[in-house]
Amino acid sequence: MIRERYGSLGSRLHRDQDGRFIGIAEWPDRETWQRAYDAAMAYDDEAVREAFLEALEDSAEEPFLLMEVTDDLLLPVPE
Repeated sequence: MIRERYGSLGSRLHRDQDGRFIGIAEWPDRETWQRAYDAAMAYDDEAVREAFLEALEDSAEEPFLLMEVTDDLLLPVPE
């Protein structure tokens, strides 16, 4: 839904050894990401939206690491 509505290139979900989930999404550019973030990331369900925003409350002022991909060496998953 985020790809369709907001132009994300997709994401990967990881779990660390402590059981925390870490999501990494890729966007074509920062402007596209900013528009999606400002629109509360497609969370039309009020309970989901509140949980998303609450999860960000304990993080830094800018909650995400915004980085540019310099080398993409991941292989696509075979179908």
